[in-house]
Amino acid sequence: MMKDRKLDGRHSRRNPISRYVTSFVDDTIDVQATDSVHWIASATKLVTTIAVIQCVEKDLLHLDEDIATILPEWKKPRVLVGFNEQKLPQFQHAKRAITLSWAGLMVENVNKDMKLGEFMKKYIFELLSIYDIIFYLDQRDDLRPRVVRFLERSGSDLKQIKSFYPGPISVDLGGGGLYAYVPELLKLMGVFSMVTS
Repeated sequence: MMKDRKLDGRHSRRNPISRYVTSFVDDTIDVQATDSVHWIASATKLVTTIAVIQCVEKDLLHLDEDIATILPEWKKPRVLVGFNEQKLPQFQHAKRAITLSWAGLMVENVNKDMKLGEFMKKYIFELLSIYDIIFYLDQRDDLRPRVVRFLERSGSDLKQIKSFYPGPISVDLGGGGLYAYVPELLKLMGVFSMVTS
């Protein structure tokens, strides 16, 4: 339930929407640690889409509009297809549409250069009392130590491997750059599912 444009107290850290943690093979993982922070990868696209739709509602973006009207540098986009023998990048013209990473840049451009993360914080997260979703882990000393490890099976053991995280980053990657405490992401998904059902 929404009350005064905030998610009511039924959905809080004390009363989460959902909680499930387990470890099948790694005894060093604390299965009681429900405050882990995850790189949410493509789930970032949901939040970016909400930001884009808010811009459409404000008449700042139009769904049928060519991306190049907002991002002129994308009139004829080129994509990396590989490297030549001298290890120089090789490009060709894009054959498919530009994805939500660029939609995030559009949100920034039509909102007077407000960063995508700032827009999400002001117009999405604060309204839902969501605090632990962020693009830049270096800005939150309390979240960094809680980021989950990547493990890989090695015979009957697991070993920690280099993460796939896109960090440190210098841009707000609308297609996959957010880190989140999962119950915070579930708050957003819970509200989104209430609105769409």
